[in-house]
Amino acid sequence: MAMKSVQIVTFEGEFTQAMKPFLEVSGLRSTDYHIVAIIGCQSTGKSTLLNMLFGTDFDTLDAYKGRNQTTKGIHLGANLECKTLIIDIEGTDSQIRGDDGAAFEHMSALFALACADVLMVNMWTSEIGRYKAASVGLLKTIFEVNLRLFTLEKKKRILFVLRDFNDQQNNLTVLKQQMSRTLEELWSKIKKPESYILLSVFDCFDFEFKTVSVKDFKPEEFKADIDDLRDRFHNEERMDYLFRYKDTDIPLDGIPLYFQEIWTVIGNDKDLNIPSQKEMLANLRCNEIKFEALRLFTTAIEPTAKLIGRCTVPDFSTIFSEKIKEALAEYDKNGSAYYETIYLSIKNELNQLLLDQIKDLFHSQMRCVVTESTKYFKDTLESKINKGQAIENFSATISEVEQLTLSLFAVNAQASIIENSGWETAEYEAELMKWIEEKKSVEKEKQLELLQKEVKSALSGKFSFNANKILENPFDDNMWSKLKEFQASTMQELESRYTNVLKGLDFSEDQIASKLAEIRRECYSTLKSKATKYCNGLVDQLTKKFNQLFLKNENGIPREWKNAPIDEIFAQSKDTVLATLESLRLFRIVCEWDTDHGEHDYEELIGEEQFHLIMESFLKDAEMAYKEAVHIKEFGYARNKVNGWYLLLIIILGWNEFMWLLKSPIILYPLLFVFSIVALMFSMGMGAVPKFILKQALSKVPFF
Repeated sequence: MAMKSVQIVTFEGEFTQAMKPFLEVSGLRSTDYHIVAIIGCQSTGKSTLLNMLFGTDFDTLDAYKGRNQTTKGIHLGANLECKTLIIDIEGTDSQIRGDDGAAFEHMSALFALACADVLMVNMWTSEIGRYKAASVGLLKTIFEVNLRLFTLEKKKRILFVLRDFNDQQNNLTVLKQQMSRTLEELWSKIKKPESYILLSVFDCFDFEFKTVSVKDFKPEEFKADIDDLRDRFHNEERMDYLFRYKDTDIPLDGIPLYFQEIWTVIGNDKDLNIPSQKEMLANLRCNEIKFEALRLFTTAIEPTAKLIGRCTVPDFSTIFSEKIKEALAEYDKNGSAYYETIYLSIKNELNQLLLDQIKDLFHSQMRCVVTESTKYFKDTLESKINKGQAIENFSATISEVEQLTLSLFAVNAQASIIENSGWETAEYEAELMKWIEEKKSVEKEKQLELLQKEVKSALSGKFSFNANKILENPFDDNMWSKLKEFQASTMQELESRYTNVLKGLDFSEDQIASKLAEIRRECYSTLKSKATKYCNGLVDQLTKKFNQLFLKNENGIPREWKNAPIDEIFAQSKDTVLATLESLRLFRIVCEWDTDHGEHDYEELIGEEQFHLIMESFLKDAEMAYKEAVHIKEFGYARNKVNGWYLLLIIILGWNEFMWLLKSPIILYPLLFVFSIVALMFSMGMGAVPKFILKQALSKVPFF
């Protein structure tokens, strides 16, 4: 819960009397309260931040009316819920105050540090490293004067609030390190009492950092950051509670006089008095000349600045170094006649401002350099590899492309660094290296995919055709030998290619051996799958081979059973076929085609149960053919011996009926269908079936 704020120091630096009645109705009691103050550049959202954290009503900037000074002087608010007094300080670098505002800035900053338990320094994340924007000058003064004017019985807590933080572009750890180095440098430069000489800045101050996302572009993350920071002020249970050390020991009714005395002490400090007239004039004029040189510089770099971000500017360093020299020369021409100390100090400020103004352009340039380098890497690599086939020297090729890319990056990066700027390109080089490593991994996977496609292609198509051709002739005594030779010739070529590609991908010997084992298993599985598929129709193949051996002689002529030794022929034919069946019980191929192996190394191709089913089916067909042959030998020739006059009599007497059959489609078509089925069965080696049926039918007719 907050109440309406009041102004305690006017724009002119006068301490008002509004504080006492404000505190009387604030609801705060005794010493049970905390004090928070905030400093920072103008228009950085200090008042808005305090309003969101503590529910105060400090005046805030209206962006539609342009950037101007909203908070003038020093204002005070209160929040009863977290028992806190909130001090809102006028922004530094005010355009309204101009160059005369330095004394007030220093006074107000010292006042804030002296009074507050927690001093918040509000700054843009992108401004870290800039003298003014990061309040470096104020911090230096705060360190130095605070040691002389106030007793550091307890550490003062300074909370840096980094606004518009983007975790995709900013690294909090790096920013902390940068700020810590700046604080240590400032501490080392100030004059310290003997009791503080051996102490570091971190022994005297407690620094903390809090990031806040961009309000307009990441509203949800911004709200979450504000909520978290608010909780750190309100929630006493948190380990990072900002008021965990009780610093206030002045009763609330003594606060107005205490604040007024502090303001008076700071205002009377000699180091903060108005400089001499000569120094004052030099300060005023050198700053005017500085801003004029900065304006001319901004105009001069505008054409080049428009190009940056679209493409890499090859002579970036040359162009901007020349423009900086021109701006400094313009400053020297008009400012060198003034007080030397101030002239040189402001010249250093100008040089830093010039570098700060183009630093973002440098980062845009480096992003373009990285983008151009990645494009060069991709284009060069694509020109050196075959998209449809894996290459055998991949590592050497991609290493060559990597070196060419890094060389290109180094040349462009060096041409982008301005002398004595302190800028680094290591961050972008690391980004490029990370991208290259990821790209190398992706391309390596693509090479493996292409190689796998080659394996699949090699084990299909022509491979399948040749394997099937060998397996279709199981009665060839050399079938397994031919299949082994086929496997060996295929794998020798395939493994040689596979090994060369994997070596080119920097695979170890063990990894290569593992990959070769995979393709050997794949080849083995493919061959076994085809053999298994063939065995599914093995009964018909065995029967067909048996009929070929049993029903026909060596010349392929059907046998005449009248004088043939049926039992002997049957036994020979059956044994030949069963020997083939026996040879197919095991798959006489192994994965390790190039090693010696015995019978125990073979896997089962036809299971025991399947083997007996196939043999029973085959023997049943063979016995049927055998019985038919015996029947023909014993009865067939006698029955088929018909007198010629009998056939002539049938033709004469049945001529009309025969012609009637030919002219009647109802009778003719079924007969043709039956004859077609019978012919098909004979062509498939199953002629014994229709013969047997016909023989059984004729046996029922008496005169046959």
